[in-house]
Amino acid sequence: MDMTKLEDWLETIPSKISRRNYFYAVKKFEDFYQKPIEEILKLESQEVEKIPRKFLSWLKENGYQLNSIRLYVSAITLFYKYFNGKQIKIALPRVVPALNVYRISLPEVKQMFKFADIREKILLCFFVRGLRVYDVSQLKWKDFEGLLKKDIQDFPQEIQLLTTKEGVVMRTFIDKTLFELLKTYRAENKDSIYIFEGKHGKPLRTKMLNNIIQKLGRRIGINQKLSFHAGRRLFARVCVENGIPTYAMRLMMGKAIPSSDAPYIEGVKLTKYFEQLSSILFLEQTTNNKLGNLEETVNLIAKALVRLILREVKMEFLIPPKNELDIIRTFLDYQDGDEE
Repeated sequence: MDMTKLEDWLETIPSKISRRNYFYAVKKFEDFYQKPIEEILKLESQEVEKIPRKFLSWLKENGYQLNSIRLYVSAITLFYKYFNGKQIKIALPRVVPALNVYRISLPEVKQMFKFADIREKILLCFFVRGLRVYDVSQLKWKDFEGLLKKDIQDFPQEIQLLTTKEGVVMRTFIDKTLFELLKTYRAENKDSIYIFEGKHGKPLRTKMLNNIIQKLGRRIGINQKLSFHAGRRLFARVCVENGIPTYAMRLMMGKAIPSSDAPYIEGVKLTKYFEQLSSILFLEQTTNNKLGNLEETVNLIAKALVRLILREVKMEFLIPPKNELDIIRTFLDYQDGDEE
């Protein structure tokens, strides 16, 4: 592998995740081809077109998933096009939709919000706006300092963030709730660089951020897989159901606009859509951020008591209990009877 050529090509890829995936694809290709990838640059056009097809078949035979096959073969064709300026024509497998992503609803997110601490509330605000998890992990306080100096009546306010996957600008917004949360959290974390910061001043890993969303989901009874991708789907669904144009939705989600359309919507104002979505996506902020955690603690204590009661005390229920509280009440009555 000629690392110089490979590095030259990878530097043109804006997304850190894509660079990593493409590097891995090259390694897989060389396992198949048994030669450095640069060798395909020396082949005639007719010969080159056969190579990706054979690579595709090899990946299928070795049990790779269709989405992985599509990614690996695309990487090889992009590498060739970068150096030779020619597009290799090949029919790639269609993308398989992620069917295991839970279809979360807005009322469920609002319920999760009640049980969240301040950091989790901020995370949910970005979740419901359709941000990608990696982009959330890279959010820095310096990008928000100017907004945090404004008056609350000035919100919603637009904020522009560069996405890592597609390398395009995402035009999202901060509403009054998120403004108050960020301002309070910043005062508690004055020395932090990242909004979601782990040890040694590094950003929290994407897996940890998804785990927080998963944990909040379980608190309200969602036991299926839950990640930031569910938030992107929710945001897109909310936009469609409320008549927000596709171009505006794509701009707010940080998705690339077709090059033929981009000149016509350059600099378009999204203010009215920010105001509309601020109302729809409003997450109610309670005066006590610990209220949800207190409710959860009481529920957990009740469940623990019930387990202890059922394990240690054999009681007969004349009327089947409806919930944990019914069992605890019956137990207390049972104990009072014994004392008498």
